[in-house]
Amino acid sequence: RARPRARPRGPMEKVAAEEITKLGADGEDEEQGRPRWPAVQPEIPRQARYFCFGPWCGCCPAYVLLAPFVGAFLYVLGFAALLVVVGLALLAVCLLGCPLCSVYVYQRFWECWPWGWQVDLYVKATYLAYQ
Repeated sequence: RARPRARPRGPMEKVAAEEITKLGADGEDEEQGRPRWPAVQPEIPRQARYFCFGPWCGCCPAYVLLAPFVGAFLYVLGFAALLVVVGLALLAVCLLGCPLCSVYVYQRFWECWPWGWQVDLYVKATYLAYQ
């Protein structure tokens, strides 16, 4: 037993309801033997709004106008971020790298003439601590 259908509300639902009633009981097109679905079209009068309308942007979409500016801003922002990273790396080398290299070279100089100490860092640090 078929279920009663609700009344169509708009003109497009009316067209869709008519298309559905043309189908057979099993939902297939009786002539072709394949599923047939109603084509639902937009309301009439059709109004496509592909572009932004208004006093500030009446010719084309806003994102097309803003894309070059956003790209330039992101390029400058990326370049500034790169400069910040390079600056932080140089600061780390200056604050950490130079003193550590100086300590390493100072420890290695103890192996040279006239001292010639072939000892590890613990012995050298203990000797310097008790000076």
